[in-house]
Amino acid sequence: MIKVLYNLEDGRVLGAAECSTLDSISLQYDENVEGVAIVDSVDFNSGGKYFYQNGNLVKDFYGRIMLTCDLADSDGDGMVELAADGSSVVTFTIKKVDGNGDVMSGDESVRISSTRGLLSALSTPLVNGQATFTLRSIEETVSIDVKVTHPFLGTETIAVQLVP
Repeated sequence: MIKVLYNLEDGRVLGAAECSTLDSISLQYDENVEGVAIVDSVDFNSGGKYFYQNGNLVKDFYGRIMLTCDLADSDGDGMVELAADGSSVVTFTIKKVDGNGDVMSGDESVRISSTRGLLSALSTPLVNGQATFTLRSIEETVSIDVKVTHPFLGTETIAVQLVP
């Protein structure tokens, strides 16, 4: 087991020590700004601070991107459908979420890209952990991958099928 002392706001690890029982290491800390976790492992890869217990993520201080849109996948092929008329628009919502899917605060900027279509922005700041953008269709029946990327929050993609 590892006993970890961390900053409650940003997840910065202030100290960590191997321990054989929950009480084997005594730590003095301020409960208002610091937390203690007993975990199996701590992963610092890709700039993130993730704590694991029994193989399950228990702390995620950077969060991840969740990308949704206002269209449905009506035929079950894994792609949402949008009319290929050059004027139809789909609205996407980006959220920075924790391991439970709850929105986390944060004002990071994310990059937006698509393989076709007309995006309303190529990057956007998250305001209180959220942002929206749109994609306007083109007059071709093609598949479009819409991707949102952040170096620490990861990448999410939604496939859009332009249909006649």
